[in-house]
Amino acid sequence: MLNSQNDPPLVVVGYDFMRASTNWRSQLVMKKDEQEMLSRRLEDSGMANGLMVLGTCNRNELIASTATPRWTGEILRAQMINRLKAKSGKSNVPEPYVYKGLEAVQHMVRVSAGMESFVMGERQIASQLNSALLRARKAGHASVILNGLGKACGKASREAAKIDLGGNMLRGVHDAAIRYLEMNFDVKASKNVVVAGIGDVGKRTVQGLHARTNWNVVSVNRSPVIVGTEPAKPLTEIGQYLEKAEMLIVCTGAMQPVITAELLSDFSSDKKLVVLDLGIPIQVDPAIQELDNIQLLDLDKLQETGVANVVDKEQKSRLELILGEIISEFARFCRERDMVNVLKTTQTQHEHYVNEVIPQFVEDELPGLALEEKKRLAFKLRGMIREYTNNIFNSIHKTSMGETGFIEDGDNLDAE
Repeated sequence: MLNSQNDPPLVVVGYDFMRASTNWRSQLVMKKDEQEMLSRRLEDSGMANGLMVLGTCNRNELIASTATPRWTGEILRAQMINRLKAKSGKSNVPEPYVYKGLEAVQHMVRVSAGMESFVMGERQIASQLNSALLRARKAGHASVILNGLGKACGKASREAAKIDLGGNMLRGVHDAAIRYLEMNFDVKASKNVVVAGIGDVGKRTVQGLHARTNWNVVSVNRSPVIVGTEPAKPLTEIGQYLEKAEMLIVCTGAMQPVITAELLSDFSSDKKLVVLDLGIPIQVDPAIQELDNIQLLDLDKLQETGVANVVDKEQKSRLELILGEIISEFARFCRERDMVNVLKTTQTQHEHYVNEVIPQFVEDELPGLALEEKKRLAFKLRGMIREYTNNIFNSIHKTSMGETGFIEDGDNLDAE
């Protein structure tokens, strides 16, 4: 276990499905220009040298690499709270979690393995986390530490994929939604379901429905897209398909609700329509609950149904051990980075004294000394500096070999 002084230079601040409801989390979704502004402010103030923004249906998190996790954590915590207050107009808002140092690494590795998700063991989060890192790189806001964290999380995800945590084969929120519908409708009967939004989640939903039911699936989307071999229907025409539907799954990823009470106002009241909103921000206007025979479930209500809560404890313990090793590897990586910086500083200072400070000192303080005497004195002073810096180097070398093993034999300072 690292002590606080040697903790990885990382902080994570945010909310997940256990900390805040979908309505609160919807207000935390940041546009690209907002992410850019926050990253620049942190870097310009010296409070961070890298920032990732992770936004999924499960969580909204800010992940920063920083030499001051405590202070940067407080800044990001205040930023999130102030955003919620401004967006909601309320003074009493949920408190975000703040993970610093090693606990931040532990959290992110567990997240990437699907162990902190609405659906235990889900696989989508790994690609979502990778996408967040790629966006940070593209915008110039990644860092060595964030890149290293990305590798650790990728390894955790691959290890988790080998283990079935729950025996229920749920791989994401789309599977949980299908499982809920399977429990309420006959999968072999002639039923109609509309899937609105054909991004990654929408495509997985459509594929799952075709594989597990005999239902007629209609895909609608805001922009033209091919689903299988057929183009999706325009979202503007969704009303005519809902007239025959018993189920509607919404996962468009829009910043504002795309399913409104007005859109469903002509829905026939002689049958029931189950609407599942899988989006963050929310994709369905809560006002549709006032319409007759419409049942709306957002992610919070879907969680309450218990469809994703089955966990194999033995498999979970097995994965915990594997993740512990990955966490330790990343902690060593961070210590190695610190050691490399110390070694570079030592080398730079050594060269500065040998090549600049000593010659200038001899020349300035002993101007009347003969040239040969100056050379002999400078040689002895360089020898003293060489002995001193090599002692420092060897001490670092022994410590690093004992803790991390990252320094190669023969890496020694040469005074001349």
